[in-house]
Amino acid sequence: MDRNDKLYGLWREQGGACFYCDGPTFVLDREPKDAARRRLRIEVGVAGAGKHLNQHVATIDSAAKAMACKFCNCSREGKSPAAHRNAIQAIVATDRHPVNRLVEAYEDGRLAWAPIASR
Repeated sequence: MDRNDKLYGLWREQGGACFYCDGPTFVLDREPKDAARRRLRIEVGVAGAGKHLNQHVATIDSAAKAMACKFCNCSREGKSPAAHRNAIQAIVATDRHPVNRLVEAYEDGRLAWAPIASR
């Protein structure tokens, strides 16, 4: 099995959710960027949109043997998977994580905020 097949298998097992932040990801070889951008609600033409999309790219975290978004995997800095997950969840709780973030949702004609993973 090649690395792309392994990544896609982990992505499917985890329902597309990052091991650390539980945010939505996408596999470059399996979903076109434009489709991922629409699904992840990243506006085209907005400053930083390309970088933001890049943070959602699914990667393999060799320490956790799991799939993680690029942001979480690149920021682990040698921490154990458990310690890194705790640190990332603290960032998610303050809505400062670029992948697992709140987006505007309209329910019953009212503006509300909802996690992007639930949309």
